[in-house]
Amino acid sequence: MHPEGAHMYPFSFTLNPNLPSSFEGSRGYIRYTCKATIDRPWKFDQSSKRAFTMPIIAEREETMQGCCCDAGKLGVSLHLNKSGYVPGEPIVYDITIHNNTDTTITSVTLTLRQIVKYTGFSDSLFSSGNPKYHTKTQDISLFGHAVNIGQNSTHSINRATLVPSLPPSHLEGCNIIDIDYIIILKIPCSWSSLKIERGIIIAPPSYEECVFGKVNVRDENDDEHTSGQMAWAPAYPFYDWSQHSSQTYGGFAPDVARPAPPDYNQI
Repeated sequence: MHPEGAHMYPFSFTLNPNLPSSFEGSRGYIRYTCKATIDRPWKFDQSSKRAFTMPIIAEREETMQGCCCDAGKLGVSLHLNKSGYVPGEPIVYDITIHNNTDTTITSVTLTLRQIVKYTGFSDSLFSSGNPKYHTKTQDISLFGHAVNIGQNSTHSINRATLVPSLPPSHLEGCNIIDIDYIIILKIPCSWSSLKIERGIIIAPPSYEECVFGKVNVRDENDDEHTSGQMAWAPAYPFYDWSQHSSQTYGGFAPDVARPAPPDYNQI
């Protein structure tokens, strides 16, 4: 029995660390929800449900190598807010570094790597007929500032970086080009370095998800004789953060990653 008034029941539950991250896609999704139900005798039960995001969590600890002997242990954890993004959306990340070595850490880098795999066939008389593969990578810096993490100390980096204008993962509908993306955290320490790699998905937004809505540029004066610009290049959907520059994530505004576009014409 509950007497009249407000009641609060704090609880905690440990989730399996191997659970996949939350993801929303046009052909499928991974969702996590909490649901609370009030059992009311002789009446309909009342429930409340709330969804939450399952982040990517990666942890690693290694014994680092010094000049002549072990330099000590370095422990690192990387938390990403989720695993699926659209261009222009912020990747919110938390990096925690436990430096239990005898070396001061001066560099931390977080990189988004695009991996493009090309498949082709040769019509040469001497060709085996088997497909030929060629892979190219393009790195985009998300975080690469100098740090000063002393011996036997802990340091945290909490930031957000916008996903630049990029083609979506896997390039659905094309069987000769495949695209994957991974996040790489690298921390040099003494004579070695610690590295964490985790895959993410960059998905194209649907029309319903477009922040500016649908636009039709044809007007009443256009007819079959109307032509447009003939020299055209594809432009990938991108959320215009400049229109919402006052919005922050966790109290800080996202950095803007501005890479040079992949040089596809020099393959």
